[in-house]
Amino acid sequence: MLASLAVMVVSRLWPTGKDSLGPISMGPPRLGVLGWELVSNAATPGRAQDRAGLGPAHGGIDMADSEKLEAGKDLARKLFAGAPAGGGGRFPKKFNDYTMEHLFGDVWQQDDMTLEERSLITCTILVALGRENEQKVHFTGAKNLGIPREKVEGMITQAAHYAGWPCAATALGVLNQVWPVE
Repeated sequence: MLASLAVMVVSRLWPTGKDSLGPISMGPPRLGVLGWELVSNAATPGRAQDRAGLGPAHGGIDMADSEKLEAGKDLARKLFAGAPAGGGGRFPKKFNDYTMEHLFGDVWQQDDMTLEERSLITCTILVALGRENEQKVHFTGAKNLGIPREKVEGMITQAAHYAGWPCAATALGVLNQVWPVE
């Protein structure tokens, strides 16, 4: 009974008709490992942002992929000038281009936060996750953006109380490596 009720509710929320979600043709949701997943029609032609209703035809911003790639590379050069290698070695070209185009050429280019806010949030997440290699790069980025060292130290102290003392102690060690106290 409960299963049939769930199917009825889901079928009303996610009808399977061609125009059910505008330009996206979606199949019914299915219960996956991490919860409900929408299954898209991968055969739908066109760019992903256009299929998702985010392209210029739907009022979204259209920046060519090559423009995003260049904007991402420019930002990464600004952020990470003088940063030590992240520790992962050289990335494959496709992975690197995707990182530059999507992460630094699109996500970091949004106007909902300043670069400084985005940088400090990224540093906080990396501290909480204990990602030392990425901390080295992003702490340097924070310095390059003019974020005061005291603000980064304060963020690490704040994170210590939520992410754990060992995460914070490690992050302070990384900070001292890439941004020595003057």
